[in-house]
Amino acid sequence: MRKLYFILLTISFLLNIKNLFSQAQSCFSLNYSPACVQQGQNVTISVDGYSGSSLWTITQPNGAPFFPPTGPFGPNITIPNIIAGSWTITVQPVSPPLPSPCSFVSETFTIDVLAPNQNLTVSNNILNSLCENEEINLLNDTITQINNITALPITYFYSIGGIPITNPSEFYVPNTSTTIDVYVVDGTNCISNTASITILNPTPNNIVAPNYIIQDTSGFNVIQACATNTQIEFNIPNPDSLFSYSWIIDNGNPIAAIPGPIFQNFDGTNYSNPDEIPIRLIVYDSLTGCKLPFDTTIAVRGMGNLATSDIANNNKPICVEEETMTWIESNDVPITNFGPGDSIQWIVYCGSGDTLTNSLGLDSIISGIIINVTWGMDNLPSAEQVTTNDNGVITTKTVYPFTLEPNITSCDCDYTGTDDNYDGTFKIEAIVTSACNNGVSYPPLTVGKLVSGPLEPKFNVISGCVGESTTIMNNSEIGCDGTTFDTNEDTISYYWNFGDCYDTTIIIDVNTAIDPFPDVTHVYEKPGVYWVKLRTESYCGTDSLLIQTVIRPQPLVNITANDTCFGLPVLFQSNAIQDTTTNRIDSCDDGSTVSIDTIYPGASISSFTYLWSMIEPLDGEYIDGTSQIHPNPKFIFNSCGPKTVWVEVNDSNDCPVVDTVNLTIYENPVANFSTDLNVCNGNCTQIIDSSYILQTNCVSHPISEWEINISSSINGISTFSQLYTTSPNICEIINVSCQDPNILENNFNVLLKITDSFGCQDTSSKTTTITCQPIADFSCDSICIIEPQNGQISFTNNSSFYNTSTTTWSWDFGDGNQSNSANPTHTYLNAGTYKVILTLSDGSCTDTKEAWINVYENPSITNFVNVNVSCFGGNNGSSQVLVNGGDPSYNFNWFPIGFTGQGDSLYSSLSAGDYSVIVTDNNGCTDSSVTTIIEPTQINISTSFTEPSCHGGNNGSISLNVSGATAPYQYSIDGGITWQTSNTFNALAAGTYTIQIEDANGCSYSTSETITQPTQINITTSFNEPSCFGFSDGAISLNVSGATAPYQYSIDGGNTWQTSNTFN
Repeated sequence: MRKLYFILLTISFLLNIKNLFSQAQSCFSLNYSPACVQQGQNVTISVDGYSGSSLWTITQPNGAPFFPPTGPFGPNITIPNIIAGSWTITVQPVSPPLPSPCSFVSETFTIDVLAPNQNLTVSNNILNSLCENEEINLLNDTITQINNITALPITYFYSIGGIPITNPSEFYVPNTSTTIDVYVVDGTNCISNTASITILNPTPNNIVAPNYIIQDTSGFNVIQACATNTQIEFNIPNPDSLFSYSWIIDNGNPIAAIPGPIFQNFDGTNYSNPDEIPIRLIVYDSLTGCKLPFDTTIAVRGMGNLATSDIANNNKPICVEEETMTWIESNDVPITNFGPGDSIQWIVYCGSGDTLTNSLGLDSIISGIIINVTWGMDNLPSAEQVTTNDNGVITTKTVYPFTLEPNITSCDCDYTGTDDNYDGTFKIEAIVTSACNNGVSYPPLTVGKLVSGPLEPKFNVISGCVGESTTIMNNSEIGCDGTTFDTNEDTISYYWNFGDCYDTTIIIDVNTAIDPFPDVTHVYEKPGVYWVKLRTESYCGTDSLLIQTVIRPQPLVNITANDTCFGLPVLFQSNAIQDTTTNRIDSCDDGSTVSIDTIYPGASISSFTYLWSMIEPLDGEYIDGTSQIHPNPKFIFNSCGPKTVWVEVNDSNDCPVVDTVNLTIYENPVANFSTDLNVCNGNCTQIIDSSYILQTNCVSHPISEWEINISSSINGISTFSQLYTTSPNICEIINVSCQDPNILENNFNVLLKITDSFGCQDTSSKTTTITCQPIADFSCDSICIIEPQNGQISFTNNSSFYNTSTTTWSWDFGDGNQSNSANPTHTYLNAGTYKVILTLSDGSCTDTKEAWINVYENPSITNFVNVNVSCFGGNNGSSQVLVNGGDPSYNFNWFPIGFTGQGDSLYSSLSAGDYSVIVTDNNGCTDSSVTTIIEPTQINISTSFTEPSCHGGNNGSISLNVSGATAPYQYSIDGGITWQTSNTFNALAAGTYTIQIEDANGCSYSTSETITQPTQINITTSFNEPSCFGFSDGAISLNVSGATAPYQYSIDGGNTWQTSNTFN
């Protein structure tokens, strides 16, 4: 093991890979995706077996930090397009934290990312100059040569001819040349090539393992860990003269073994406890030059100086005639290192007795001792693996167990004095002696153990009736007081056999059960005398008890009833009789049989009483004088579907029985069909079945038979009757006489009766009317599409032989419009020739009449060519009408207000106003329209002015706002000598001005405006003298009016100004 560890460290050092599995690195490792990390990949790294969030810190090969795109916190990180070189990854799982001791542990890993042209490889190797049976370590890096490792650990795979080598660190060279195949997988799951390690021509030799002796003066090859000077003998009793021998002790220099023996002293305190001192015996064959090692060890053992110790056990109850284990621990670690002079004395007591002083000077209670045994290094029991639960922590330990197998319970073990706390238990005492304590024993360790027997079965059972729940009271007992369980008792089981082929098992968790002695109930299916057996099972074994019970018979009831259709009565029969029980043997499902004693019924048939489950009127109605307490009632249910009916029958045994019967009230099929309600005489009457099964929760059956009957509504005489086995779809002709014009129709009844496969039926009937054939006819005139008829035409009905109350009229006017009126009026929207069709219908009887009519196109006034009045109030306007369409030539009639018409298309010398014209063509069709002659609006002129800024100035202006007439306008202020398009005149002095305006049609207008000016300014001044000669507190005040306020003032020639009228 040391060699393997050394080799792995050497590999890590030579490859300079820091996969830091130290301290907490047993907590977790990393997963890499994709496997075998290479440059350019997008590599996702996560914590193996952990799905929570971690804190990641990553350093790139150049020493710069890497920041994951998704942030430093998450279940994994992805490094996109990873570059070649050595990456350092530190990760700490935080949410949720790992269990202690790994909670919030931070670990660092290093991966060496390879370039794309680099691969994990193993080199071929040839091994020469090896000897047969020589032990070599294939894991050594000089043997297995690995290149381009991404990350540790390295997993090795060796095989010879496909057979794996299970222990490559201790491989023995075979007696012939051998090829070993090897490949490796590194920490990111890179897989190498398969290489060959070839062992060529191993040297044969005759070396075999020699017999040798390694022991101390007492014959042990064990050194006491606390002993500073232990002499060990090394001896080869029968050496082979062909070979030479040498010892390598504790990795020291070789020592010649012959002549022997040789002796060497050891200081046990220089070694760990426990420890193994390596010993190698080298045998050299001078003829072949082969040198083979044979390895063994000297054990270093000892209890040491025990700071604390305690008795531990496997936390199981101690049972009579059953073994339990106890051992000694120091600081929760089992004592397993026994060296020379170490011992444990075990003493087991049942009750107190006299005391005496033993050779160790300790008081020991020896009266009541049932076991007294001492262990030393030479008589230890076999070590065993035990599993303990220390406060929820499950631990597997290797111990030397002290076993206790009592043949009595500990309930009668009574102690006196300070030992009375061990009452009811065996007192186990351990006296530990360590050689490192100069042979002085530690104070005794004691523990009390309750020794129990099995759970004792006790119960009571009361006689009952067949079919009823029988309660069995569980009075079982356990422990010294009957109810107290050992603290380490987990579960108990009750196995009940009820004597009638039925049993049950109840398993109780004694730590959580409210009642660890639960009662049970059982329903017996047959009367008889039964033996009930209870077998109990606890940690300490099983026990059983058998008790008899009597189960009385019930009446034998067998309800019968038949399915029926909804609405029909059901006859229920109870069929109650006495139970004539006899001795019998019941066969069980498992093939066993049970013999049952006879139980005789005590009732007569006349003593039976009945109670049926149907409640009236909730469920339906009892009929024919029966009721809820009748033995054989008749009942009509008020709903369909599956029905479960029960009756309770009782007798003098007072063991009522309830029997049930299941029946179905089937849903009736629904008869339905369609037929022609009105048929023209001579045509067939269509009859189509549409009967169906209701889709409800009720059960129904498919329809199997249809019967159709047709009869006269007047005398009831059948004219048609037919039975069908498939859904009918027929058309039957019903002929009538149409000779009397006063009898135009006859009525017939159509009846459909259906029957389903169960026999449930339903009927449906309809009436059909046979109608005589009418004759269609009409008349009408041609019209104009617009004026004067406006496309409206009236049709006159000339039809005959029809029933005015039942006949319908259907007009098709040929333009996509229809009417149902007998004498309709219709308006056409477009001119043309139209085929008008009248369809006369009476039931299914129809007749048609067709005729063509003309709808003439009217002339159309398309436009007016108007000349409007140029100036407001003038009469130089005119209008000419433009016409097309219709049938030329045209006649024109103008209608101006106050004038008669003139037969011409041009109307002139018009003032502003509305004028109408009517145009008539050769077909008498007309069109009319109105046109308007307009004039400009009356002109509106408003003026405004701006005064000159100073009295006598000429920077005033006049602005005009003009609307109406015909824009644009031009303006003149000098009598028309000059004109301008601007509506403002500037640089004007105060005075009155006349302005002329001319519009776009040359119409002239004028207006006048007067410009005013500010008043002349008036200034007066006053002053105050300085108060003394040479003072500067004088003042000048000004009083100003006129001009345009407000004013500002300057006293320094206009350099500075102020709004105050006083200078101080």
